[in-house]
Amino acid sequence: MTDGRVFSWGESVGRRKKRQSRRDALVEQDREKLNMMSDDVLTDFSIDELREFLEADLVNVKVDPEFKERLRKQLWDLVQDRARGPQRTPN
Repeated sequence: MTDGRVFSWGESVGRRKKRQSRRDALVEQDREKLNMMSDDVLTDFSIDELREFLEADLVNVKVDPEFKERLRKQLWDLVQDRARGPQRTPN
């Protein structure tokens, strides 16, 4: 069934191009946010600090499951907050 509207092939292509350009703009915004986050993280730590952090993976230590879950939630919240970008305050 149709709702009575008739579209030409050109109109359909035009709409598709608009949707694609909007999608491309959103992808570019995401890419810029990721680059900003990466730069922030990279400037916060030295290579020696990163090596020291990664060495902890070689130590066989039991982890408290409650602590692990609490940390997982905190990290996920942090990732989501950073992905949203700076919060705007109302004027």
